[in-house]
Amino acid sequence: MRNNKLSILFSSIFFAIFATTFLAISVNADDPYRFFTWNVTYGDIWPLGVKQQDLRYILDSGQTLNFPDGLLINGRGWNGNTFTVDPVNSASFIPADTPLKLADYFKIGGVFSVGTIADNPTFGGGYLATSVMQVNYRDYIEIVFENYEDTVQSWHMDGYMFWVVGMDGGQWSSASRNNYNLRDAIARYTVQVYPKSWSAIYIALDNVGMWNIRSEDWVRQYLGQQFYLRVYTTSTSWRDEYPIPRNALLCGRASGRHTRPL
Repeated sequence: MRNNKLSILFSSIFFAIFATTFLAISVNADDPYRFFTWNVTYGDIWPLGVKQQDLRYILDSGQTLNFPDGLLINGRGWNGNTFTVDPVNSASFIPADTPLKLADYFKIGGVFSVGTIADNPTFGGGYLATSVMQVNYRDYIEIVFENYEDTVQSWHMDGYMFWVVGMDGGQWSSASRNNYNLRDAIARYTVQVYPKSWSAIYIALDNVGMWNIRSEDWVRQYLGQQFYLRVYTTSTSWRDEYPIPRNALLCGRASGRHTRPL
């Protein structure tokens, strides 16, 4: 009988500890990027171009940081006359007849146009476009994703690892930057945007190319909730971008062209 009582007592204690721990985790889970950090002890991979330790010194000394150029992305859907699409800042992506990177490399006109998507929500009428936004190589940018809907949105970016510096409920404003984690933010390829909330990321543009930013919901992605970020430089040095592979598949308007001799 005594053993049974001890067993019940230990079980009760264990359950109380487990419940307390679970409650604490649940409370913090509303914004995991404030409570879970990534301590980088080497390398020069911070989006401000300085080592993480140097950045901490700057912040601790009271110096201020300039914020990067920003994009505000809203994925609210809209209904067309005969079909439903999911746009980004009112632009619903439609695929071109030629891969965008091939069109960019061979300078083929009429495939896409830079600036076919706004860098802030317009909340106007939607339209179809091969959406491409241009940014400069070796800059860094801030992207804020807003979600006005009742379900979680998830956004992915090809070609880059970015830093999730903040997320919160309600509508984003410039004052939201006061709560950004600029010391030891976590690096991710995909970020979640919770219902009626926003998420902010920083990206160091160190990879030249044509990179897709898209919803991870395949239905929404198919219906146009994606666009391309063209990281551009006038340099043709292999230091900045590797040459096109000799065995690259050339299709669409790039058919019949030649890659490179070596």
